[in-house]
Amino acid sequence: VLLVRSMAYRWMFPNVHLIKTHLDYCRRFFLGSFGMIVNAHISLIVISIFITTEQIGYFSLAFAFLSQLISITDVVNNVLQPRVASSIDGRPKLIALSSRTVSSVAIVLGALIIWTGESWIPLLFSEKFNPTYSLLVYLLPGIWLRMVGKSLFPYFNGINRPEIVSTTTVINLSANIIFLFILTPIFEL
Repeated sequence: VLLVRSMAYRWMFPNVHLIKTHLDYCRRFFLGSFGMIVNAHISLIVISIFITTEQIGYFSLAFAFLSQLISITDVVNNVLQPRVASSIDGRPKLIALSSRTVSSVAIVLGALIIWTGESWIPLLFSEKFNPTYSLLVYLLPGIWLRMVGKSLFPYFNGINRPEIVSTTTVINLSANIIFLFILTPIFEL
């Protein structure tokens, strides 16, 4: 009532064309969004076929810790998405700059984790969790690729091309599953 009185809002019938446009965007966007959620959790499901309960604990700790790095990309994306979407060309220079920034930050933090990991893991968790360090080293390149790729998503979503995000996410998910089945027995976590 307040909005109607103060802002002169009025009731309108739904616009069928706009509804179709939104549904089409959602259809193209869905696989990317769903794929990211599945990709974040599928690794634990797949590797649990090959490893012991104790090793699952090591992997979960390493993955949970490194997943915090991905939140850096999420913060950058949440800040950039409105600016990118408000521009007709999607601001490719801004996205390129943010991707390089996320990549640089990920490299620095990854190097810091590798450099100091052997000392803080036993300090925070206990010496029993020392095998987690090698998992951090194995997982870091994949986390870095995910961060850099994810930093490009606002651009494609902002220029009305969410199907690119969906396609790359499905490819990423497929590669993740295939490599998990191939590499887990080889590395013998």
